[in-house]
Amino acid sequence: MSARETLKRFIRPLLIVWLGLAAISLVTWIVIVFLPDLITSFGVPKAWLVEPIPTDAAYIAGGVFLFGAMVLPLLYWRRRQAMIAQQKQIDQMVNGGQVLLLLPRVDAEAIDPEAVSLWTRMAHVIPMGEHIAFEVSGNDTGILFSMKATPETSQATLTQIFAEWTNSQARPPSELQGESPDPITLKEGQGAWQIEMSLASGETPISLSSPDLDPMLTFLSELGRMPQEVRAGMQVLVRHDLYTQATLAAKAAQLTSQGAPTSQAGAPRVLKSSEQKRMEKTLDERAQRPYLEVRIIVWAIASDEAMARTVTISLARNLSSSFGQSNPLRPLNGGWKGAPFHREFPVFRGEAWADRELGMLAHLVGGTSALDVAPHLKMARARNLPPTLAARIPKGARTIFALIAEAEKEHSAALSPAQNANKLVAASAVIPQTAVGLPLDLPELEVLEVEGITLSQKTSLWDALIGFFRGKKKSATGDASQVKVIYLD
Repeated sequence: MSARETLKRFIRPLLIVWLGLAAISLVTWIVIVFLPDLITSFGVPKAWLVEPIPTDAAYIAGGVFLFGAMVLPLLYWRRRQAMIAQQKQIDQMVNGGQVLLLLPRVDAEAIDPEAVSLWTRMAHVIPMGEHIAFEVSGNDTGILFSMKATPETSQATLTQIFAEWTNSQARPPSELQGESPDPITLKEGQGAWQIEMSLASGETPISLSSPDLDPMLTFLSELGRMPQEVRAGMQVLVRHDLYTQATLAAKAAQLTSQGAPTSQAGAPRVLKSSEQKRMEKTLDERAQRPYLEVRIIVWAIASDEAMARTVTISLARNLSSSFGQSNPLRPLNGGWKGAPFHREFPVFRGEAWADRELGMLAHLVGGTSALDVAPHLKMARARNLPPTLAARIPKGARTIFALIAEAEKEHSAALSPAQNANKLVAASAVIPQTAVGLPLDLPELEVLEVEGITLSQKTSLWDALIGFFRGKKKSATGDASQVKVIYLD
């Protein structure tokens, strides 16, 4: 674990210094206290001995040893507590972020789990110390992909998700009718259970139990069979891994040097076995990959705790069966009560996953293949299109009014009212740098389509436009009765 390695690197130089002082102290004790008596026991007169070091020096040496023995554990403990306190602050920041639903495209191609590159980029995007939550949840009435992170990290994460799965979308849960602000919501009277999954080894490659298997599709299929009174899912918490790659590289180099053939004259030639060559190649290949520290939690919420526990165990077994036995994914323990809605990532928890290995599990899905196994999966039904040049608001432009309070704060200069303003504006609360507008000198309208990127406030623009034509703002053209609204969601 990165946190344990951090602690080791903090305490290791101090421990080395203390051990050196301890060795000097021990030698000093021997020379001062024991050596004179030992020599005289063999009949050597004390007068022949060199003037001994003052006895007080022996006590000073012993004091140095005892001081280090007390101070080092204290320093270790204080450093450990500081790391725990810092992680609690990060957990609170993540928990205070907004849950965003991730909507795959209906017409997206099938996903090759072993070709997902999202986490290769995310290994360099996630801020140091922070973590994100990639989640899937649902039952036979609806299944959702979602994510949660700090507001700043959410934007960076969405950028990478959209780069990986073009035209996928992100939506606040409130935009989907009937969805709660958080998919992991424990209502009064319900019971919950969760099980954390664990790898057998951080050095052994993670493989699928079958080459044509997609663990996510298998998990979605299980979720789709859950009755309405049960809600279940999987939570993947991800953060930086600082040391695994370097550790594997060092082990690979050591293995190479140990098995290297010798060319010295007269020396026996040492040849590597096929097993040594295989291990060396595996370690070397894994040392080339970026790594992430991961927690995988399977959970269920049901009408009572016993049912939640049964469902969670079944899902954990299903997930385990998707991975090969060379490095199996198994339940860490018997589980514990409660739902993982806090998205906590304890500082000394987590396991190393290579980027591509994590991609086999944590990814969005293609439309047709996903709907075959999970017909109730929430998906994006329209393409994302950027605003046209005519709809973009130039920096510093004077406009009629802002539609949302967040936009007023973020674009106070650009969105202030003024004379001769000529555009009706909507700005995005989620992407504050994005503002789109509609010219007011429109001809007679029968059908008007508004298209924009994800979370660009198309709905807000429509609401304002309807109000404009209905007399909240005066217009020389346009008839409200002839405006037909088309929502492109």
